[in-house]
Amino acid sequence: MPSKIRVAVAGVGNAASALVQGIQYYSEGSSRAGLWHPKVGGYSISDIGIVAAYDTDARKIGSDLSKAIFAEPNVMPKHVNVKTLGVDVEAGMLGYGKQIPAGNMKTMTRNGSIADSLKKKKVDVLLNLISSGNDAASKEY
Repeated sequence: MPSKIRVAVAGVGNAASALVQGIQYYSEGSSRAGLWHPKVGGYSISDIGIVAAYDTDARKIGSDLSKAIFAEPNVMPKHVNVKTLGVDVEAGMLGYGKQIPAGNMKTMTRNGSIADSLKKKKVDVLLNLISSGNDAASKEY
């Protein structure tokens, strides 16, 4: 069994902010209040590692995920001072087979597709946290 579950998030909005803050909070071990099952299948919350993130908002792309989760237009309250994660948000899918053009963003998946990025980072799970209004992008992932 691998020591970590390597997770990528598609969509760096309020849900991603809650997830990242929750992982850090519960991984620090100070409290398990609020967790129904501290271990599932032999894994605990500290076994979850976010290794990739994708979004379409220029305010988030190129930023460390720890900062991007608090960037506008997100409104999730800051409950935890999230440590720098070393995960830069990459340009995500717009839907209908389109990815943000390279010239439009400061950082993106430069050497291939998002699929290539996921393979390179050995992602186990891609978590779709895209806003409910963008079904086309969800289908692309």
